[in-house]
Amino acid sequence: MSGGRWIDGEEAGRYRIILTREDSMPPARGLGRRVLNGPPRPHRYFVVVVQWLEQPDPDGPATVRTVAELPLRKDVEWAGELSLGGVFGRWCASVATTRLTHTLYWENHKREVITFTLGPPGKAHQVPAC
Repeated sequence: MSGGRWIDGEEAGRYRIILTREDSMPPARGLGRRVLNGPPRPHRYFVVVVQWLEQPDPDGPATVRTVAELPLRKDVEWAGELSLGGVFGRWCASVATTRLTHTLYWENHKREVITFTLGPPGKAHQVPAC
């Protein structure tokens, strides 16, 4: 997804937001732990990648000026529904997530939206809301 607008002195451009996922298997457990906990589950790691794009010529190609990786929580089971929006001249990217929470006897899935504020090239950080 791309859009928005950033300005850094005389240069300006737009943002590109990419959601990536890496799947990996945890190391093998011993027989006793496998019997008690079941087979190992794959680990999923989600990362939001922000690219700051420059396009001096409207008909020319856009070039990537800077890239930043914004990691999500380690316990996120699912991430999707990226959105990019501006409020009062400030641009924010949001991603809907679901994470697994454990109580004494059962597991629950908690949905939450994680929001990042976007600024000039290289400036992005997580905020409670935008």
